[in-house]
Parts: sequence; structure tokens; C-alpha cells
Amino acid sequence: MKLKKMITIAAAIGALSISGCAQNSTNEKKDGTFNVYASVYDYGARVDKVMIESPVTLNGDSIKKDTFTVTTNNKSTAGIDYENGERTVEKVYVSDKNGKKADEGKYVVVELETNLNTEYSDVLQWNDDTFSNVPLEVEYKVKQNKDVETKDGKKVELKLSQDKFVQNIVDEFDSGESKDGIHYRDYKPKADGKKHPLVIWFHGAGEGGENNVAQINGNRGAVAFTTDEAKEIFDNPYVLAPQSPDYWMPKFAVGDLVLKGTDNTDKVVSLIKEYIAEHDDIDENRVYIGGCSMGGYQTWETLFAAPELFAGAFPICAAYDVPTENMDKVKEIPMWLMHATIDDTVPVQYSRNAYKHMQELGANVLYTEYPEVKVEGQDFESHAVWVYPLNNEATTEDGTTFFEWLASQHK
Repeated sequence: MKLKKMITIAAAIGALSISGCAQNSTNEKKDGTFNVYASVYDYGARVDKVMIESPVTLNGDSIKKDTFTVTTNNKSTAGIDYENGERTVEKVYVSDKNGKKADEGKYVVVELETNLNTEYSDVLQWNDDTFSNVPLEVEYKVKQNKDVETKDGKKVELKLSQDKFVQNIVDEFDSGESKDGIHYRDYKPKADGKKHPLVIWFHGAGEGGENNVAQINGNRGAVAFTTDEAKEIFDNPYVLAPQSPDYWMPKFAVGDLVLKGTDNTDKVVSLIKEYIAEHDDIDENRVYIGGCSMGGYQTWETLFAAPELFAGAFPICAAYDVPTENMDKVKEIPMWLMHATIDDTVPVQYSRNAYKHMQELGANVLYTEYPEVKVEGQDFESHAVWVYPLNNEATTEDGTTFFEWLASQHK
């Protein structure tokens, strides 16, 4: 009896094994593709989803959270080691081609965990040698772990390869170069026969170079003015984001490191004038200029060089002890300064002094100082006070938001 029982068990195991192999062998094997998507957050551009395109219509009920594994296969464009790893999947569902959840369809959306502390989600890589962010070559791998079914119940095995890397909003910015060689990215509203304002954004020290994309991927600086909220308040603005070939400032110290750049103010002014001349639907009475950190420095310098161009300005945590002798040139331009008390990169006293001197000149100037900087409820870089205005969370004493205040300024 014992021997017979063992033979029976062995036969059962063999039958199960044969059944499993048969099941795998009957799976339809299909080639599919996926796109990788990134968005710009307060902490920079991050990959937040992939979207699979299947050659056959899939049953949504057969797709589970652990059906696919998503891993990065990014490559450095700066010859620096980059650590790749598995991304955490938050949600998976079948959708139509626009990403709307459906019971069945040829598309699968895989939403990835994306927050302040998420690993492996980067689009930019920090280069210590050049003190700058450089674009990664963004590549991903998606592996199917479990069976998925077609709408008629057949099991299908998808072999997936990456097709495109798509950047939400960023891809809506065109690339350009001025006659003087200043690269820029710009967002244009649809032509509607009306005049539209222009917002100019200057990036900080870490987004210079010749890649012409880091300046809109480093933080929400430029893309903030293309949100639905901003479009409504500003009446669909143009957005212009120049990129410094190196650093906006000729010289700047970061700890023991001394950054040496080039004075491109004349070229920046020429770019702005060229751009306005090329787009006759820009309202020249509503041209606004601002930037953060070293971009705040360039904001001041551009204002001093061509104050007649601008209706409003917002130098944020400007890396500049502003010369008082120049302030008289810009006292008629409405201005809003911001800084964090705890800033350990640029002294808060720079903004305090600028505000004090502008007040003494009788200028239309506001100043907001934040005791700390938080993102998603967590402590963030003490220098990054720009997160508040760029999320339209900065307000005047009467409750007017930053966007509302800026959009209301006219020459």
C-alpha cells in the first residue's frame, strides 16, 4: 500500500508538471511596446508612469498590481555612474489610448510611486564636477510576471520594449536659440486673435549648459505658468526660459567651491527683444520677469539693463547682494521678493536689504519671508523657497495670490 501511494503521488506531480508546461506553451506570445512618462514636481522632473500598448485587446480583470515589474535601465550622459533599480508600482489598469480606465482595451497604465523620497525616478543626474544637472538617457524595462487574458479569454504573454520617453508639459515647450547664441525653451499659447502676456523665468546655478532642457526640468519654475490655474489667471501666457551657457553670475562661491560664469545680460536682453518682436500677439504691457537663486541675480541684472521692458518682477532668494546705486532704475516696477529665514545657501539678508532699500525709494515692493521650506509635509532644501510662489501658495496680506498679483501688473 505504501509503494502504491508513493506511485500515485508521483504520478499526480507529473501530471501537474505536464499541465503547467502545456499551459505555458499555449500562451499567445506577442510583442508589445511601452512609453515612459515624466512630470515636473517641486523636486524636479520624475518618471511617474509607463503605458503599455498591447497588439491585442486585454481583459481588465486579468491585470493585477503585481502583473508587471518595472525597473530602470537609465544611462548617464555625463560619464558618471548611475544606480538603477526596481520602481514601486502603485496602480495598474487597462485603459483607452488616452489613459482612461476601461474594462477592456489595448493599453495598460502602470502608475509608479513618485514622491520626495522615491528612488530611481530621476530624469536629471547631478554632476559634482560641473555643479550642474545633466539629462539622463531615460530607459526602462517592463517584465510580465503573470498571465494576462485577451477579451475572449485567451492567455497572452507580452514581450515588451520601450518606444518613447514622454515629458508631460515639458514636451509642449519648443526649443530655440537667439541670434547671440542663447538657448531657450518656450511655451506658446494657441493663436486666438488676442494679446497674451509673457513670463520669463531664469533658472538657478544647477541648470546651465547646452542641453536646453535642464532649465525646465530642475523645478517647476517655467512649467508652473502653464498649469490650468495659471493659464486662466494670466490669460494663456507665453513662457520663455533661457538657459545660461554656464552660470548667470561671473563668480559665485558655494562653500569651498567657486563657480565662474559669464555675463550674458546683454544677450539676454537681446533675446527678450527678439522674442517679443517675433510674436506680435505678446502684450508688451504685460511682460513679467523672475527667477530663483542665481536666476534671481539674472532677474535683477536684466531689470537694471532694460527696465522699460517689464511690468512686474519676482526675484526669489536671489543670489545677489543688490547694489543700492542701481535700484533707482527699477523703482517703478512692481516687485515681489521672497526668501527663507533658514536659507543656508544664499543669505536671507540679501533679500532683506534689497527690500529695505526699495522701500526707501518709495517702490511698489512686497517681501515674504518663510521660516522654513516644506514639500509634501516634509522638510525640503532650505534654499528652495520658490516652491511657494510656483504653487501659487504665496499671498499678500489681503489674500491675493502670487499669480493674481503678478497678472494684474501692467505698464
